[in-house]
This record gives sequence, structure tokens and C-alpha cells, in this order.
Amino acid sequence: MPAFLALAFCGFAVLLGFLLPGGVLLAMAYETYGFEIPLDFLELAGNSTVLAALTGGLAVLLAIILGYAQRLHPTRLVKSCVRLSALGYAVPGSVIAVGTLVPLTFLDKTLAAFLDERFGIVLSGLLITGSIAALIYAYCVRFLAISVQTVEASLSKVTPSIEAAASTLGLGALKRLVRVHMPMIRGSLLTAALLVFVDVMKELPATMIMRPFNFDTLATRVFTLASDERLAEASLPALVIVAAGLIPVILLSRAIATSRPGGESA
Repeated sequence: MPAFLALAFCGFAVLLGFLLPGGVLLAMAYETYGFEIPLDFLELAGNSTVLAALTGGLAVLLAIILGYAQRLHPTRLVKSCVRLSALGYAVPGSVIAVGTLVPLTFLDKTLAAFLDERFGIVLSGLLITGSIAALIYAYCVRFLAISVQTVEASLSKVTPSIEAAASTLGLGALKRLVRVHMPMIRGSLLTAALLVFVDVMKELPATMIMRPFNFDTLATRVFTLASDERLAEASLPALVIVAAGLIPVILLSRAIATSRPGGESA
């Protein structure tokens, strides 16, 4: 009986928090769109996917560099830099966007002055600010902490004896990273990329502030439609964002279950 009550309580929370809202969104999406997917929706999904994938890959690459640098040189300066890089996750996205606009605008003006002085090239606008590169930069500042913590945890599981053996065989620091560490932590690298991917898919404040003109994502379209009280039209992109977050969670849960002693083989 206690087990049944616990199961019923947890199931009731899932019902109210996920199944019921998801069913309402699904019914609204079917009534509004049927089985036809608008062409602009495919463009929105493509924009969100490209941004999330690029940010996930770049965040993992930066996390590998920071985590491995801390492993090789665990000085106070290096540790402080790694901790500083992870502060963005505690700051709201709108603050991150405004904060990154200042150095990017300065960089744009400096680059424009350099090109004008050295090559006589006069720029009519800004190169970086308001571009996809600036948006990805803001995402990395915002979500780098996720990938750094995941990569740090996985690197700590590689014992010093393994690294010492690779060093004895003549492998340098870079080759040890590529040939020893990365194959052993590739599952954690995928996990970090998926976590960043999910967060970027649903990030709204930074996207609204820093996106290029005439560039929308699923999150911005949901916000625009919901603000206009067009909830039925917002149901389809909202469902895609939910699916983008649900699928990685399922994959991660399965990977965790199979990695435990007695779990099924992958």
C-alpha cells in the first residue's frame, strides 16, 4: 500500500505537470495545423537547431580546454579562471546579453577603425554585433558552466596512472588528450553537448536581445504568439521545444541506467 501511494503521488505530479499540459498543446496543435507543417515553422526549427548544435559543440570544446588545462596546471590562477567561466549560468540571460553587447560593440568599432586606417575599407554597419556569432558567444557565456562541470567530473575519473602510462609511452599533452582522455570521456562529452543543446533551444531573453534582424527561433516565435494571445498557433513550436528537451533526458536516463552495475549493455 505505501508503494502504491508513493507511485500515485508521483504519477499525479507528472499528470498535472506534463501529461495534461502536453495533451492540451497537442490537441490545440492538431486543431490548428492538422497534419500540415507550415514552411516558416521548418525555418524556425532549423534556426533553433543550428544555434543549439553550434553552441553545444563550441561549449564542449571550451570545456575540454579549460578542464584539461586545470588538470595539467592546477594552480590557483587556472582554477580561478575556470570558476569565473562558470558564473554565467547564475546570471539572467538578459543581463548576459546586455553585458556581451558592450565588448562586442567596442570590438566592432576597433575593427572598423583598423580597416579604415590600414586598408581604406569603410564599413557601413557592425560586423559582429547583431550577428549569429554574437548570439552564439552570448549563449556560450550563459551555458558554459554546464559543459565545464560535466567535463570536469568526467576528467576526474581518468586516473593519474593512466595518464602517467601514456606519458611514459611518449605521448605529449595534446596527444594524451586526443588519444587517451577523449575516447574515455566521449559519453560525458555527448551529455554536456545535449544539456547545452536543450538550454539553448528554450533560451529566450538573450535571443530576443541579440538575434539578427528577421531571424526568429522557436522560443521567440512562441513568445510572440503567446503575447498576441494566439495560443493555438504557439502550441506547435512549444511542443517541439518540449520534445527537444525530453528526448535528451530519455537518452541520458538510459545511458545512466546502462552504466550502473547490472544494467543492460548499450
